[in-house]
Order: sequence, then structure tokens, then C-alpha cells
Amino acid sequence: TETSLISLKMLSYGNYTVPLKIVDQQGVVAQNVLQVMVCDCEKGDVCRRPKPISTRLHGAALGILLGSLLLMI
Repeated sequence: TETSLISLKMLSYGNYTVPLKIVDQQGVVAQNVLQVMVCDCEKGDVCRRPKPISTRLHGAALGILLGSLLLMI
């Protein structure tokens, strides 16, 4: 499973911590913190100056995401 984040304003290059709260239609809640890297991409997904932190999503959050998607089907 993957997702995209869209910034509402311009951010300086670097690593950021983004709190994430997922709530499905039954009210089940999962909270997680994403480590996000903002960089200048040369060719789509290749950063010119990569940072050591990448985006990570906890297994419980992935389970809730997948479960929510299955419930919508």
C-alpha cells in the first residue's frame, strides 16, 4: 500500500515528522507518525540530495487502511 502527501505550502528541503490519524467508517482509529523527506527531485522519484530518513507506516495503520478499503467494496 502506498499513499501521497500534498503540501499546502512550500517547505524547505529536509526531514519532517507528520502525525497521521486514520479513522474508518466504523470509527476505528489508528494513529501513527510518518517520517517524511522533502527534496528536489531530478527525475520523478530520484532526490538530488537524499536524506537518511524515509517514510514509514506502522503495520497496525496499514491493517486499518486495508480493512477500511475492503469494507468499502
